[in-house]
Amino acid sequence: MEKRAFIYMVLALFTMLFSVSCSSDENTINEFDRWESRSSEFFSTTFTNAKAQIEKGNTSWKVLRKWSLPQENTTFSPANDDHIVAQVLSSGTSTDRAFTTDSVLVSYKARIIPSTNYPQGKVYLKTFEGEYNANTNAPVTIPVTGNMRIWGDKQVSVTDGLSTALQNMHVGDRWLVYIPAKLGYSESESTMLNIPLGSTLVVDLTLVGVKK
Repeated sequence: MEKRAFIYMVLALFTMLFSVSCSSDENTINEFDRWESRSSEFFSTTFTNAKAQIEKGNTSWKVLRKWSLPQENTTFSPANDDHIVAQVLSSGTSTDRAFTTDSVLVSYKARIIPSTNYPQGKVYLKTFEGEYNANTNAPVTIPVTGNMRIWGDKQVSVTDGLSTALQNMHVGDRWLVYIPAKLGYSESESTMLNIPLGSTLVVDLTLVGVKK
């Protein structure tokens, strides 16, 4: 009888653990259900709202074309997701700007869009904890284009969206940058960063300095 009771207890424990595991997997699946579509809708709404604010004369919003596309060609009509959207949080006093061959000193906290378990958006890369503080945060050096080191020997690309922002900022500027999936990470990079493929990225970005 004792042996049978022990077996029942083990089976009950296994069933409980299996149920918890399944529930966890289901939550993970639901967390990012229809993610590419949701991310696309989020960026589209942000893009539309930013354009409306700009038309009203609000200078704290910017819509910027991908850096490598023609900038002045009026016959070229880029799609919405060939752009980034930036909200200016604060402006620096310097006139210094970065170019494609430069490296820059930056502070950032990068997230994906909000979801059920991450109402502020899941953070996937950061140089500071909590709220940004220019006096206590130590910036890092990254190239304007190319690959950036994230931890150990791991590297990811400086996304086209991030590069576009960096080339339009002045030293001292702090922007909240919205980057569509098209200007974001590849499948392998998304896997490395543990974020869903097709994510719109939201980056709290400060340009601290430029290295020529």
